[in-house]
Amino acid sequence: MADPDEVYNLGAISFVAYSWENARLTSEVTGLGVLNMSEETRLYAGDDISKVRFYQASSSEMFGKAQQGSAR
Repeated sequence: MADPDEVYNLGAISFVAYSWENARLTSEVTGLGVLNMSEETRLYAGDDISKVRFYQASSSEMFGKAQQGSAR
């Protein structure tokens, strides 16, 4: 049995042209995939939310080009 400290979700459809042509599949993989992974992580952690960390890898295809800010 696995006993993870961290869960990394790297699954997504990131080819823009394909994602436009297959919007439903893209939504299911990229959107519902996150929901399913985070829900399973929550269920695994139970009452101890600090038991496991969930990392969602996202990209500029999801959020657009990031603007760099100045350090203060």
